[in-house]
Amino acid sequence: MSGDREQRREEIKLILEYIKTAIALSTLVGVALAVWQWSSQNEALRLANDQKLEADWKDHLLYFVKEPDLHPYFFEGKQVDGSDPLKRSRVIAMADVRLELIDNIYGVSEDIWTNTEIAGWISVFHDAFRSSPIMCERAIANQKHYDYIVSDVLKDQIGPGKICPKI
Repeated sequence: MSGDREQRREEIKLILEYIKTAIALSTLVGVALAVWQWSSQNEALRLANDQKLEADWKDHLLYFVKEPDLHPYFFEGKQVDGSDPLKRSRVIAMADVRLELIDNIYGVSEDIWTNTEIAGWISVFHDAFRSSPIMCERAIANQKHYDYIVSDVLKDQIGPGKICPKI
């Protein structure tokens, strides 16, 4: 009888070990599933942010289709003169909108993009500054407000012979 009890006890121990192993494996599977889901959600969020920022950039470019008289000030390097105060105000307002958008995109980019993706956007931003003296003027004049732009996007690009000559 004691042999049967011992055998039964060993069987119960073995069953309990199987149960512990199953619980441990299911916990590992649960953790792995949670990590996968977290990673998938982060990628979906990154993609949604990326699409929104690209759409915002495209939408602001469409403004120049609606207001073609502003195009030369942002894409052809035309200087703003004081002869038409209303036009100057419109150009300054649009420059400020573009600066806000660039500041927003760059501020978010550090959290969601790789260095290669950020470099692509910085190239786009450099082109925007290179072809628009008013953008440089406004960024430098409002440096405190656009610190990211001046310190990061235009890093080493302000001065004679650079993207933004000192204004």
